[in-house]
Amino acid sequence: MTGPSQSFALTLAALLLTGVCGSKAFQDEDVSLLQRQAPSQQTFFCPEFDNPNLAVTNKEALRLRIEQGPVQAPASNVSQKQVYLFVLSAPHAGSTAVSGLLASSPKVATLCSAGTWACEGQWILSGKDCDLFEAINRWDVTMPTDWNDALKCYRKYWNLSQPVLMDKSPSNLGKAAKIYSDLQREGKEAKFILVTNSPCFKAEFPRFPEPGKARYEKFLLEAKRKLPPQALLHLRYEDLLQDPYAFAAKVVDFLPQLESIDPSKNGLDGHVDEERASSVADYILTSEGPFKNELASQAVQEAWLPYMKEFGYAMQGSFSSESL
Repeated sequence: MTGPSQSFALTLAALLLTGVCGSKAFQDEDVSLLQRQAPSQQTFFCPEFDNPNLAVTNKEALRLRIEQGPVQAPASNVSQKQVYLFVLSAPHAGSTAVSGLLASSPKVATLCSAGTWACEGQWILSGKDCDLFEAINRWDVTMPTDWNDALKCYRKYWNLSQPVLMDKSPSNLGKAAKIYSDLQREGKEAKFILVTNSPCFKAEFPRFPEPGKARYEKFLLEAKRKLPPQALLHLRYEDLLQDPYAFAAKVVDFLPQLESIDPSKNGLDGHVDEERASSVADYILTSEGPFKNELASQAVQEAWLPYMKEFGYAMQGSFSSESL
């Protein structure tokens, strides 16, 4: 949906999306994302990229696509087998936007009836009606002891007639392999959508005040490497903004039980604050440029290299839209 000269226009909207999907990221003086000194021989850089306004042609293409309706799963692949879906993402990294997109499906059950922030399950598990752990310990990867107990708490709030039962809780990030193992033991099917974004796109990329010195990007890498491929879909947040309909197509191909999802809708509207209530498509259509490229030519700290390599983020040199 984008022309070559505007290939980054929608992607660079990620720089502004803190108003839709997150607030200012946590600070941690012990963790520095970028080295701001003369590079060593082994240094990699955040690439240069264009700094355009959103192109009118891109917006027109998006409007035309919205008129065509939701993204449908291939009819031959639609299954009604019940699946437990977990959205994995670092805090303030796009999980609310992705969950809002998923919740636009007519076949997904959220935990919104519990009244928690952004329908997150972590607050149910630490609440008085469940009490599987204290809220301050929600990042402890050993808690809860058995995720089947967690599902018993969730079942009070899910619409159990739906084929897809969803939870989006940032603190699940380090627990993905345990969730999969615990549910598999009792014959339940768990699937995961892993959302990442590039440290080169946010000057305030999430820092790591909890859990202690552990790093979110390490949890993301562990989830990618430990979960079986058939249970995991990795998606880059930048791709959601570059082409939300192509992003949605990957989701329904991975999980046809959703039947359809609609980037012009936000299924969490009413359960998040006003600035996060827009659909992804509406956000793109109402955003204005230019987008400030604060990190171009900054040296990437060596600790980020495995993350960027694993998840397909460019380092050194210039981007193309295919190498984001």
